[in-house]
Parts: sequence; structure tokens; C-alpha cells
Amino acid sequence: HHKYLDSDIEEIADEKKSEKDKDLLNAITTRLPSKINRRYRAVKQSRDLWVKLNADYETANAYTKGQLKRQLNTMKCHNIARVSEHLDAMIALKDELDDRNVKISDEDFVETIIASLPQQLTAFTDALVATYARSYSKSKSDDDKLDSDTLMADIRAKAQGMLNENRSRESAHFSQDSRGNFRG
Repeated sequence: HHKYLDSDIEEIADEKKSEKDKDLLNAITTRLPSKINRRYRAVKQSRDLWVKLNADYETANAYTKGQLKRQLNTMKCHNIARVSEHLDAMIALKDELDDRNVKISDEDFVETIIASLPQQLTAFTDALVATYARSYSKSKSDDDKLDSDTLMADIRAKAQGMLNENRSRESAHFSQDSRGNFRG
């Protein structure tokens, strides 16, 4: 007699679990975008759905990490007038990589920044790197290492100075005629 009673209780418990699982599965799938939802229609248990979603996320996340690293390392700025925007984009990419637990050392970031700059800034960055390298070799203090924040501040200032210089030259050139006489 107890044997039948126990099996009935187990069946009722299994049915309730099954109903709760169906409710959970439904709650998850209805919140997925339809494009993704279609991919998982055949899944019958919430646990299986979760495992598949997690596996797809990890695959996509690894791909995205690789894409972001590649994008950061291949960024190039060709226009000195856009250096500040370029540096902001590099910072945003580095932050996104940090958010995904991809750590890029400041030393590597400095090298990536320098490699991405317009040709007009090469002499300036070479001199800046050499100056910091000399200071660091003498002191061995991390305070004398060139960090990305200092580099970007110096690059922004130099690029702005070069732009202002070019504008000033263009303005002076515009205000003189072909014989060098001022056209006021």
C-alpha cells in the first residue's frame, strides 16, 4: 500500500518540477530576440537551454575579444587633425577589452599608440620615448617610465600645436600677395 502511495507522490513532484521547468524555459525564450529564439526551439529543458546559451556566449565572447584586440592593434590615424578623436577611440577599445578581462599592459598600449600615429608625429614621439628612456635608465623609477596617459596628453598638445602653427602659416600666406605685400 505504501509503495503505491510513494510512487504517486513522486509522480506529482516530478510533474510539478516539469511544469516549473516549462515555465522557466518559456520565461527565458520569450525574452530572447526572435532570431536567437528560433535557434533554440527544439530545446525542451531550461538546463539544456542555459548550457547552449552559455556555450554560444563564450564562443562569441572569445571571437569578440580577438576582433577587439586586432582592431586596437591595427588602428591607424593619418590625419593630424583627428589625433584626439583617434586616441579617444583607442581608449574606448582598451576599456572594452578591460571589461572583457583582456588586460593590455600600459607598456604595450604605449607602443600601440605610437605605431598608430600620423607620420608627422614620428620625430616627436621618438624624441619623447628617448627622453623617458634616458630618465628611466638613470633612475630605474617607474615614475620615469613613459605611461599612456602622459603620452596621450603630450601627443594631443603637440598635434594641436602643429594644427595651430599650420593655420597661422595659412593665415599669413593668405594675407600677402605674390610679391609679399600685405593685402589688408
